[in-house]
Amino acid sequence: MLITAQEARDFAIKAHGDQKYAGTLPYVTHLDQVKDILRGYGFYEDKYKITAYLHDVLEDTAVTVDDLVYNVPDDVLMAVQFLTDEPGATRKERKDATYRLRGKWARLWRVYDWMPLALRVKLADRLANLRASIDTPYMDMYFAERQDFADAYCIKGICNDMWAEYFHIMDLEERIRFHGEKRH
Repeated sequence: MLITAQEARDFAIKAHGDQKYAGTLPYVTHLDQVKDILRGYGFYEDKYKITAYLHDVLEDTAVTVDDLVYNVPDDVLMAVQFLTDEPGATRKERKDATYRLRGKWARLWRVYDWMPLALRVKLADRLANLRASIDTPYMDMYFAERQDFADAYCIKGICNDMWAEYFHIMDLEERIRFHGEKRH
């Protein structure tokens, strides 16, 4: 039986257990933010909500593909797998491998009907992280990854308005870092 968005949320809360987001918040805060960003950009369908709630379970919990395969729609399962980082000893190793491989897959988005779902959730995830990282040391990490992230996931015609927000945040961060502008 395929799960509902609420069941996916409950499943993710249980899977993530005591994990925290932004240091002190329950992890579901981040998952709700991703879902809300998608909704704010007009993506209301259940597949977006379910993918938003499950996007980190394979990467950050003991959940396996086998735990999901009979319970989520195929497009959600493919998207969640796409959104899971490649293995590596450090964040840099994981992200380098992930960006390299995902960039190749993302270019094939017309072949895979689930790809726009995955790309939109990935960008909503990054936007949630950026919004939560303003004026924190985490912004350094995201700023350093900005070009590789965009090269891997930015596809013309898919989520252009979301990419506009991403590039606006990155441009503002660059002006603050290199030109002394103040955040308003």
